[in-house]
Amino acid sequence: MYALIKALAWLLSQQSFRSLEQVAHLFSWFFFDVLRFRRKMMLQNLDIAFPDQYTKAAKIKIARVSFSNFLQTLFEVLISKTFPIDANVEVIGSQYLDEALAQNKGVFIVVFHMGNWEAMGAKITKRFRPAYTVVKKVGGDGLNRFVEERRLANGLFWIPREKTGDAVRQMFKILK
Repeated sequence: MYALIKALAWLLSQQSFRSLEQVAHLFSWFFFDVLRFRRKMMLQNLDIAFPDQYTKAAKIKIARVSFSNFLQTLFEVLISKTFPIDANVEVIGSQYLDEALAQNKGVFIVVFHMGNWEAMGAKITKRFRPAYTVVKKVGGDGLNRFVEERRLANGLFWIPREKTGDAVRQMFKILK
């Protein structure tokens, strides 16, 4: 699996960003509309979040776009060896982070799991200090190994989460 993912990463890195966006749209159509992968769960979540605000058709469109954005983020991670993942990340309000770090203390940055948080973490590490994020194992061993290698290469460090509470203890240890 590892070799297959590396080959896929190389193949994708030969494409333009525009073509990767088109591939993500095509794959999202295939997985979301044809195979209906995670479709039911995504629509149930949208029903919970927006019970009356959107029509069913609008929720389907939101879920499809979300799926496509997820694939684009995945592609960015895959090609990050060739194209720096943090190149287009802008840190707004960086003076607040500079001020907090000037006190020589650790800082928590709480963000939504939206967009490419791996790119944000890489930017924080390169611009400020090492960034850590709490993660679970990604897929099988080969995929997980590939993702961990990419994270290290991009300057994003992780705190493994295996059971309730263990990540919080590790966060405080790192902050000290």
